[in-house]
Amino acid sequence: VQRQVERELGRPLGEIFARFDRACLAAASIAQVHRARLASGEEVVVKVQRPKVENIIAVDLEILHDIARLVDRHTPWGRVYSFTAMAEEFRRTMLEETDFRAEGRNADILRRHALDDPRVYIPRVYWEYTSRRVLTMEYVEAVKLTNLDALDAMGIDRSDVARRLAQSIVRQMLLDGVFHADPHPGNLAVLPDGRISFFDFGIIGRLPSDLKEQLSLMVLGMVRKNSRIIMRALFRM
Repeated sequence: VQRQVERELGRPLGEIFARFDRACLAAASIAQVHRARLASGEEVVVKVQRPKVENIIAVDLEILHDIARLVDRHTPWGRVYSFTAMAEEFRRTMLEETDFRAEGRNADILRRHALDDPRVYIPRVYWEYTSRRVLTMEYVEAVKLTNLDALDAMGIDRSDVARRLAQSIVRQMLLDGVFHADPHPGNLAVLPDGRISFFDFGIIGRLPSDLKEQLSLMVLGMVRKNSRIIMRALFRM
């Protein structure tokens, strides 16, 4: 981790950080996350990509593409679905996930949209300490949605949290047109004041205006229990 950070940021670890925890907060296949404190005093989390993981992913994607092409050419399913197109979409998503600058830009977009939303808090990116393989973001003192005991101890109303989360996702999709596309419980936490905080911005979705309009119509049809509106919206989509 130290070698990767120093190679990416071009400075010794001790020059950038007053403290850098050796034990990681979280670890996954592509990267792991460490808590740290900048030399200027801000508490941060640092996401560090595993060395050579891009090479492993490139080989895996090549194998996946070959399999998809075989399925398309030689199976009945290939005549119905375009597995090659699916593999290509997956490839684009994976390549974006391995460029932490893209993740930082995603976080900035969602943060900008959430500035006037009292339900949500998006941590800021420290761009001067971010590169293709290292991402440095503000540390947020919050409780993960999976930690029910801690939420109860904080006096957090779980129903209110669920409502805030649903409202936030609906707003992201139907109004902003840009939404967090990986909102599993590990990527969601609650601040002491009840605001929802999103984490891990490797994948975001985008909806063009015409799709937003039809999706809004579909939701309206569901609220009104009007199947004709729902079917019309689905057909247009």
